[in-house]
Amino acid sequence: ARVAAYEQYLIARSLRERAFAGGWAPVLEHVQRALALDPDFIPALWLLHNAYQNRMLGGSDAQALEEMRRLTARAE
Repeated sequence: ARVAAYEQYLIARSLRERAFAGGWAPVLEHVQRALALDPDFIPALWLLHNAYQNRMLGGSDAQALEEMRRLTARAE
């Protein structure tokens, strides 16, 4: 499961580089697949938080803000 999670993380990370132009949905899809395989995979959790953070930079996004708060609370 960890290898499959890492593969999904790598896909999400590569999509992140194009997300500013194409949107965050593909990044979120792959990072969530990675976390479904390994819920404690720290790089994927960071990438998920980062994706939500960047969605917030594009404007007000209540869902992204709530997800960021949930991930932050989980890390504490």
